[in-house]
Order: sequence, then C-alpha cells, then structure tokens
Amino acid sequence: LPNTDVQTFQIAITSKLRQQYDRIHESLVRRSGPARLLTSSGNTFEQSSKAYHTMNKFLSSVIDHAHREMDYIVKDKLLFERILDMEFMEPMDRSIFYNDEGHSFSEVLYYGNEPTLLIFDMLFFSLVDVATQ
Repeated sequence: LPNTDVQTFQIAITSKLRQQYDRIHESLVRRSGPARLLTSSGNTFEQSSKAYHTMNKFLSSVIDHAHREMDYIVKDKLLFERILDMEFMEPMDRSIFYNDEGHSFSEVLYYGNEPTLLIFDMLFFSLVDVATQ
C-alpha cells in the first residue's frame, strides 16, 4: 500500500470475496487434481497458467479497489484484539486488512518442516558432542 512501510496484513474477508476466490481456486484445483490424470490433453499447462493469471489479476484488482462490492479498509487491531489474537468485527460489506505489526508471516515460515529441523538439530548437536570429546 502506498505511504506505508507495512506490507503484511492479517485479513478478514467478506463472503462475496471468498466466493469469487473459491470460484477461481476451484478451476485451479480441478485442473491440477486427480481428474487431470484421466484426461491426456496436452494443454493442461496452458490451462493452469491461465487460471493462475486469472487469480493474480483478480487479487491485484481487489488490492487496487477495482471492485466496489469487494472493497476493503486497512486498520490496526484494537488492544483486546491484539491481546487475544482474534478479531471482534465480522466483515459484512467491506473486508478488513489489519496491519501486521507482529510479522506473522515469519511464524508460518517453517510450518511443515519441524521434523526436518528437529533431525538436523539432533544430528548437529550429536556431531558437535562427538567432535569435542
């Protein structure tokens, strides 16, 4: 967003925005799911590229306020919302982009990689232990 250093947000979206997102996402999943194995068409890559391009254009247009019915506002969380880490307001007619001061993106950076990191740590500390004895 212009005139701000914050570029990460937690969002609460309206049902209209979610329905449109799901409609585009469904075409992506349908083309890349198990059903694609049954069809041997050579243009699945083009279809997937077109669907990703459509999703990119849609999300860009939402960010640029191009859809009046899917507009959003940017605001900070209230004190209790920050303390309890939950939102009290349900987005009815406008989505809400909450400024992410806590950088929650870094919290999800290692999701799914915990076993690999644990094994690496155990092997590294074992190696250091053996090397120092």
